[in-house]
Parts: sequence; C-alpha cells; structure tokens
Amino acid sequence: MRRLLSLGLLAWLCACLPAQERLVTVTLDDGRVVSGRVMALDLGSLQIQVGDRVEAVSALRIQSCVFAKVGEPAGEAAVGEPGPEPGGAPAEPPPAASATVPPKVAPQGLLRQRALPQTLEDPAELRLAEALDPATQPHDLRNRPLWRQRLEDLDQAYPWLCPTAPIQWVSLGSLLFVLLSLFVHASVRIAGLHQAGIGGSMLMAIWYLAAGLLQFCLVPSGDLALLATLVGNAALACFWLRQIYGLTRSATVVAFVVQIGFLALALGVVQFADSVLRSVRAGHA
Repeated sequence: MRRLLSLGLLAWLCACLPAQERLVTVTLDDGRVVSGRVMALDLGSLQIQVGDRVEAVSALRIQSCVFAKVGEPAGEAAVGEPGPEPGGAPAEPPPAASATVPPKVAPQGLLRQRALPQTLEDPAELRLAEALDPATQPHDLRNRPLWRQRLEDLDQAYPWLCPTAPIQWVSLGSLLFVLLSLFVHASVRIAGLHQAGIGGSMLMAIWYLAAGLLQFCLVPSGDLALLATLVGNAALACFWLRQIYGLTRSATVVAFVVQIGFLALALGVVQFADSVLRSVRAGHA
C-alpha cells in the first residue's frame, strides 16, 4: 500500500513539472514589464523567477499576462510594444498616451485589463446634457413654444407633481383653486375684515390662476421681465383687494403680506416633499 502511494505521488509530481516549465511576460499597472519562469500561480498572486530571485506579483496589479513554453519566445507584453530586456530586467515605463490617441488593446491572456468603476450619475447626466443641447436637437424641437419648455422644466424639477393626463390637470387646478381661495379668505380675516364672504375669495383665486397661467405661457425669461411681473402682480393684487373687500391701505398691505407668507409655506411643503421622495428613491436605487 505504501509503495502504491509513493508511485502515485511521483506520478503527480511528474505531471506538475511541465506546468512549472513555463515562461511568462507580465505587464503591471505601473507600466513595468516582468519576464521570467513561472514558479507558482494561484488566483491571488503569481510568483516569477527573475534571475536568481523570485518576485511575487499580486493579481490585482497585472494588466496583461502572456505565457510561453520553455524554448519558445515569450509573447509581447502589449500590441506594438517591444518585449522585456534579456535577463528579466524591468523595462522602462511607456510614455503617457496622448488624450487624442486611443488606448492600445491589451492581449487576451490569462488576466484581462480591468475596467474602471463608473458612478451611476455620470451616464444620466451625459444623457441629460445631450437631450438639452440645442445643437443636437432637430429644428422643430429648437423652436418649441415657451409654455412647453417651461412645462418640461417643471417636469424635470418635480416629476411627481407634474400631471401626465388631462384629468390630472383638472384635479391639480381644482386643488390650486381651493387652496388660493382659503389663503385669500384667511388673509382678509387676519387683516381685520371678519365679515368677509367666500365669494370674493373665490373671485380673487380665479384671477390669480388666470394671471399665473398667462404669465407662465407668455412672459419671457429675464431679470427685467421678472421684476416687471412681480411689481405688476403686487399692484394688481392690492388693487383687487381694495375693490372687492373695501379694505384700507394698511389692511390691504397686511392681507397681501399674509398671502405671500401662505405661498412661501406652500412652496416649502413642496420642497420638503420633493426632498423626501428623492431620498427614498436614492435609498432604493
């Protein structure tokens, strides 16, 4: 039995000897080329005999690897580059490639070149930049109406808020009408008019919706247009408050400031909801 085990071990060693009689040419991640005899090879490292010493190379540093049998010339480390110097001496690192020159393709050896990791945001940002670049769009898309451009911007900023069906626009408009009516009614009561009816508040809400819709579709972008729109809206809002409710000047200013406060509070709620939804989506991504 012992003799059979000895013969089996000897046969296994004889079978391993040809596997060790191999030459290898390895290109590392710093550009250095190492050539020599293979001493040991596993998934984590490669041991190469270079001259009278054994050099252990980590598998993570290997960019390309070419094997050859003893007596045959070792393959080139990379396409178009000379092999290592005789004697296993490390070659000089290749010069840095120009930004306009495409990178050379590494040979398909045992270990292929590793791909650098990419973040998930970069491809989306590149696609968004290409989609918004006027030079890459057809002529009919470059001359879109102002209201469509702003609607697309609103959809990009708040995709969960912008409706996608006509019935949703009706629901959103009804919600805005109710909220504006309540805001106007509360502001007038805070200003001192406790006998104010809801009809005037509904009339003011209709005017706010109509004016906002027209300005959304027609007023061009720009600082001057924005300033003129803000001043005109404030003046008309105070005028309608005095005409509908008969408020004094001080009470009119108080009611208008309260309405601005309600509007700022509503915008803050929208921003908070958008932040929460984005964080939940990022957590599930």
